[in-house]
Amino acid sequence: MTPEELVKRVKQKVVPSGEERSRLAALVGKVVHSLQEAVAQRKVPLEVSVQGSYAKDTWLAGDVDIDVFLLADPSLNWDTVQTVVFEVSYALCKKFTARTRERYAEHPYLEAWIEGVRFNFVPGYLTKPGEWRTAVDRTPYHTEFVLRNLTEEQRDEVRVLKAFLKARRLYGAEIRFQGFSGYLCELLVAHYGGFWDVVRAMASWRYGEVVAFTPVDEDRIRRVFPEPLIVIDPVDPRRNVAAAVSDETFVRAIHAAMQLVEKPSLETFGWTAVRVAPVAVLDALRRRRTGIVGIFFDCANVVPDVLYGQLRRTLRILRAALEERGYTVLQTAMCGEEGRCMLVFELEALSKPAVRLLTGPPVSKPEAVHRFLERHLWEFAPQPVARGGRVFGVLPQPWRRASTIIEAIIRKSIEGRGPLPRYVTQGLRGGYKVLEGEDVIKEVRQRRCCLAELARLLGSA
Repeated sequence: MTPEELVKRVKQKVVPSGEERSRLAALVGKVVHSLQEAVAQRKVPLEVSVQGSYAKDTWLAGDVDIDVFLLADPSLNWDTVQTVVFEVSYALCKKFTARTRERYAEHPYLEAWIEGVRFNFVPGYLTKPGEWRTAVDRTPYHTEFVLRNLTEEQRDEVRVLKAFLKARRLYGAEIRFQGFSGYLCELLVAHYGGFWDVVRAMASWRYGEVVAFTPVDEDRIRRVFPEPLIVIDPVDPRRNVAAAVSDETFVRAIHAAMQLVEKPSLETFGWTAVRVAPVAVLDALRRRRTGIVGIFFDCANVVPDVLYGQLRRTLRILRAALEERGYTVLQTAMCGEEGRCMLVFELEALSKPAVRLLTGPPVSKPEAVHRFLERHLWEFAPQPVARGGRVFGVLPQPWRRASTIIEAIIRKSIEGRGPLPRYVTQGLRGGYKVLEGEDVIKEVRQRRCCLAELARLLGSA
């Protein structure tokens, strides 16, 4: 398949049809009109403005959120702004019998499902460039920049890029993914020209890659921004749009781009017809001949960014503990779906022999030898040895199974003496399981969640 044929095939799936556009336009118009009426009744100066990928026409067919911003004059008190925005938004949702949920980014906003479409009602301020009061105040200027700098064809190229990153699990600036945001995708296409231009550039990126729309001192920029990818916001030069992209995401993006350049196909694009099934995951585990340890518990009721931030921190703590005790951690995965959490470690081995070899001092240093012997006087199994001019001891292995290390840290945390973060510990107090090997896959199958994460970890999806 040629690169051009691949993009054409993808566009057939991701570019919205005229029917879908018309249906959404009618719904959005109806919602915005009702919201404007509700705002007028409150006599608070709020501007109702549609933003995000819908406003920029870079949304994917069948996958769109409608971001509706309610922007106030900077003279208004922030508490007043939030109160009024939530009041009029809830009133609107009641009128449409919408299902709602309060969500949090840097500040609260209301998520609502209206006629099967997700709307986000977001408070903010109408500010001049550089006089930002909240994180979302830049958004209208982002929309203006994208509309001004992307042609209709390039907007479809953005759709292809988003689809590629989604398929390779590299899309989303949330803590869960630490990946590419929609605005970042739009800027990359605006800078490089099109989908294939972005992919070819991505395949040759180096750590500290700088993308800017005006000439900059790249060395100075790298000193200011420590991230692997630096994309200067044309609306706010003090901001790195790619700040959320982690080292792992950066490396995986380069790898994915290299594969696609080498072999343009729907398979390397990330679209496969393979269905993730427990038996496939089980087969993958058996082929790899590695060990996996899984921790299962019910998630605390907190917002996703807080939850995934604490799950990620827990992975780091437990990984460090395993490696400190001599276990080689190959990969980790986390998942928090439908109130259920899973943390998984893939190890070279789940256990160690009953004894270990401890290297002692050179025989030529008698004082050090005596201290070594005294320290382990009753531990040698059965006695110290000397070879190559150095003393060695064969000692009992204190942590024979990786799962016992994890269990010990969990118990300490539940008792209030351990290092695990607050909401993870709260969830663990409600009950947990630490399982090994094939039992991890059985538990995932029984819980009916997180199978895709486990499949990705073991290379079966």
